[in-house]
Amino acid sequence: MLRKINPKSVMPDPCQRSLDWLEAFATEWFKKNVPQHGQIWFSDENTRAITQSFPNSKLPVEVTLTGSFLSRILESSFWNFEQSRLWTFSPQIKDFLTNVINIDAEKIGIIGRPLYRESIFIPNFEQEVNLVYAGRLSLSKNIPALLKIVSLLQVKYKKNVTLDIFGEFDSFPDESLGKYHVSSLKEITLKTLNDLPWNKVPVFHGDVKQEEWVKVKLSHPVFISLSTSMYEDFGTAAQIAASRGWPSILSSWGGHKSSQNFLSVPYYLIPQTIDLEFIQKAKAESIASMLVQDGFEFITNKSDSSFIPDKFFNHIDYQKTIQQFIRDNSPEILFCFREKMTEFADTPKGINLFKNYHLHFSGSAQSTIALIYDDADNSEAIKELTLPSTSFELIPARHLFSNFYLKRLPQFKEIIFLNLETEMIKKVSHFLTSTLSLKIPIKIYK
Repeated sequence: MLRKINPKSVMPDPCQRSLDWLEAFATEWFKKNVPQHGQIWFSDENTRAITQSFPNSKLPVEVTLTGSFLSRILESSFWNFEQSRLWTFSPQIKDFLTNVINIDAEKIGIIGRPLYRESIFIPNFEQEVNLVYAGRLSLSKNIPALLKIVSLLQVKYKKNVTLDIFGEFDSFPDESLGKYHVSSLKEITLKTLNDLPWNKVPVFHGDVKQEEWVKVKLSHPVFISLSTSMYEDFGTAAQIAASRGWPSILSSWGGHKSSQNFLSVPYYLIPQTIDLEFIQKAKAESIASMLVQDGFEFITNKSDSSFIPDKFFNHIDYQKTIQQFIRDNSPEILFCFREKMTEFADTPKGINLFKNYHLHFSGSAQSTIALIYDDADNSEAIKELTLPSTSFELIPARHLFSNFYLKRLPQFKEIIFLNLETEMIKKVSHFLTSTLSLKIPIKIYK
C-alpha cells in the first residue's frame, strides 16, 4: 500500500541546526548594530524560509545569505521585492560576489561576529592536547585527514593527543568538486581508523544536541576543523568553541578566516578526502610536522569585520547584473537550475567558476608552484611524497586545457610533474612549452 507524504512537511536542510543558529545570531546582530534595518529575509533552505511569504515588496529587505549563496543568487530572479541589500557572514563570500559575479560591494553587508577578548592558550603539543571536532561528517569535512594527522602525532611524534568526534555521517556532496565515484564515506573513515596505528583511539560520539559537545570534560580542549566545504561561510562550531574559551585549529578557508584565536592551516596543505592516497599521506605528514614545530600562524582577529552598507539595490539594476552573470556562464549553468550543479562543475565554464570560487575562499591566488598530477585510476602512486616548503597548487592534468589554467599557468614560478606516465609527460610538456610558450622551469618528481 502506498502512503501519502504529509504535504505540509518540508525536508530539513542537512545544515538545519547551523542555519537556525545563524538565524538567531543574525537577528540579534541586526537589533544591536542596524536598529533601522529593513525586513530581514533569510534566503536559505531552512524549514521556515522555503514556505514563508516574501517580505512586503515595497519595503527595503535585508537578504541574508549563508553557505548556499551561489544557488540563492541564481534563484534571485524570483525574489519579489523592489529594494534590498545583501548580507553575508564572510568577507570571502563578499569578495566572490564582488569580483566574480560583479555585484556592487557597497550594497553587500558583512554580519560581524563577537570577539572574545580573554586570554586563550595557544595549543602546545609538548603538553596534552585534546582535539575535538563537531559537525556534519561529510565529504569535504575531511575527517579521514584528522585521523591521519592525529595518528602521526601520537605514534611518530609521541605526543599526548586525543581526538573526540561529534556528529553523524551523511552523503551531503560538495558540488564545486564535480562528480566523484565515492563509496560510503563512513566505510572509508572507519577503514582509515582501523588501518592506522594508535596510542589512544579516537572516539566517535555520534550526534548530540547543539552545543552539548562543548560540555565534554577535557583538560586542554582544542577545536579542530579542516573543512574545505564550499558551504563553509561561517563556522558555527568554531564560534561556539571560541565563546567557551577554546582555541581552534582551522583550515584557512572561507568563514574560518574570520574566526578568533586559531592556528591557521593553509588550504593547500589540507588532505582532502578526494585526494589520491599518497597525496593525503604527504599532506598529513606536513601538517603533523608543523604542529609539533609551532609552524602555523596563530590568528587572533581582534578587529570587527562587519560592514554596514548605506545603499540598497534597485531590483531592476540588480537583476541586470545577475542576468549578465548567467549569460556569461550559459548554457552550462542551466545544469544548476535543474539541480545538477555537480554536472555544471565538470563543464569548461563550471571549472572556471569553481576554481575562482576556491581561490577566493582559500586566498591562495599567490601559489608559486604548480604540481601537475594524474588522478586517473591507473596512475602510478608515489610511495613517499615530500611536498614543497612554499605554497603550491595541485592541478589534475585533465584540467590543464581549461580556460582557467590557460590564464593561470603563467603566474607560477615552477612546475612539477608528480605521477605522470612518460607519454603524458611528453604531451603536457609540449603543450606548456610549445602551445603556451611558457618559460617556467619544469621538473619531474623523483
